[in-house]
Amino acid sequence: MLVNAGIFKKMFQLAKARGLYTQEKIESLSKELAEHEDMLPVFVAYEVFNPVIESPDWETIGTEMGSQMTPLNLGVLGYYLHACDDLFTAYQALVRYQALLSDVANFHVEPKRDEIHWYLITPMAYGFLDNRMMKVVSDLSMAYRHKTLEILIGSSLVPVSIEFVYPDTAPSWKKAQEKFFGCPASFGKKYNKIVYKARDVTELIPSRSKDVCRQLEPLLNKRVEELFGNRNQTQLVERLIRTNMGLMTCTLESIAFKLNMSARNLQRRLQLEGTKFQTILEDLQKEMALSMKKNGMVPKEIADHLGYRETNSFLRAFKRWFGKSFSEYSD
Repeated sequence: MLVNAGIFKKMFQLAKARGLYTQEKIESLSKELAEHEDMLPVFVAYEVFNPVIESPDWETIGTEMGSQMTPLNLGVLGYYLHACDDLFTAYQALVRYQALLSDVANFHVEPKRDEIHWYLITPMAYGFLDNRMMKVVSDLSMAYRHKTLEILIGSSLVPVSIEFVYPDTAPSWKKAQEKFFGCPASFGKKYNKIVYKARDVTELIPSRSKDVCRQLEPLLNKRVEELFGNRNQTQLVERLIRTNMGLMTCTLESIAFKLNMSARNLQRRLQLEGTKFQTILEDLQKEMALSMKKNGMVPKEIADHLGYRETNSFLRAFKRWFGKSFSEYSD
């Protein structure tokens, strides 16, 4: 697994200034970080991050660090964001090039009426990490995303609301987040999410430049291909489907976009690995449907989670998959 090196190099600087590392750790991490230009192995990132979550002020440090980072910590991708026309275009670029931020976290944007819902889907939402790390990672990521938008337009931006995956176990957390973002905060949600007014994200970026975008796109595309073009495409598609199931309509086109390639190219790569997109999608739907049924979820809940608009459509698919109706089927 890989994460953006620029983010963790900045975190290392901030944590070092706080005295969170021993001299021995500073020397070893400095050497490790110098060996990686744009992407960092997750085990090195953990070494950078672990002293942060163990700090005395761990409850606030995530937001504080996130607010001190800039788009340019992302390297070439940061320069590309500065050259985008507006905030919505910039966030679409984060979705398109999310592999250059992390191959474990996932970005998604969804227009809803007069609002824009921006999701950050992380392994923490599925219980892979302990609560303390979940909180600090979520705080840092969300503060950084919001601060990036403010830096791009050069002014403050107030969301409609913000949601976090970690539970609100201390009253001070809600107060601190609402003070930073200037909007209502809620906790224990399935995804990290920031909601903005649609009109706010049409704000033009002063440094926008179509020429710069055209110059940087080939560099970004080449780097994504170098990092992930030779990796197992089936596994990448499976991960994206799992994290997006129920959040968006998982189609060949939508998943290909997240891998920064055409649908035709993705299908060709999957065929070379002996499979196809629809097969992967249905296999995961069947696996998840049985798991959720076993955990006592009712058809409507499962249908929603699997991305079906109507419960009856899911029930028909279930019978086609297993040869028995939902109520008749038993392990």
